Amino acid sequence: MKNKNIIFYLFIFLFLIILDTFFNKNSSAEHLFISYRLKKNEFFLSKNTYDYLINKLENADNNLIPKYEPNPQGGGSYKYKKTNFSPELSISEIREWINNPPKFNNEKNFILEQINLLDNLDIAVALVNFENNKIAAEWVYKKKFLKINIQTIKNGTKVFAKILNHEIIHIAQSCNGGKVSSEPILLGLEINLSIIDLSITSITL
Repeated sequence: MKNKNIIFYLFIFLFLIILDTFFNKNSSAEHLFISYRLKKNEFFLSKNTYDYLINKLENADNNLIPKYEPNPQGGGSYKYKKTNFSPELSISEIREWINNPPKFNNEKNFILEQINLLDNLDIAVALVNFENNKIAAEWVYKKKFLKINIQTIKNGTKVFAKILNHEIIHIAQSCNGGKVSSEPILLGLEINLSIIDLSITSITL
């Protein structure tokens, strides 16, 4: 039943997007690129910066691969960074991860699709530094401006895609309020999400 509800809400979201795009063909988010002044390391997310983002995410993915640390007294342990999205891993799963690191192609395609979608809706997206690093992202509906905490990149491709998907739901809520720049109206989905914390997990052999 839950899956059917999600599909129903996504159908409504796509329908509202089509309506908003039709009635706002001449709107543009270009003024945001002018009015928001980027700080150090910040960047706007678009088709032109997609490869730049993916490169950073792939570097983060590589940093998340488990590492084996030998013990001088014998044996050793595997250490890896874990998020609240990550399940506990067995030794065989860790070794499989090391030998065949995931490429996250589905997540990368999803990110590109959402960039195109947001661009069609004239929504500006920026990776910025947040004063409160417990916040993963912020949807500024009045300005059609999506701000994503640049620190989320270190969590890798999979988590970044989850955060972007979460923000798309917020935008769907705005569409549910009448148009993209409307105050979000709940769709009945649980979407609470804060910044993803990385913790070090160790498995001793």
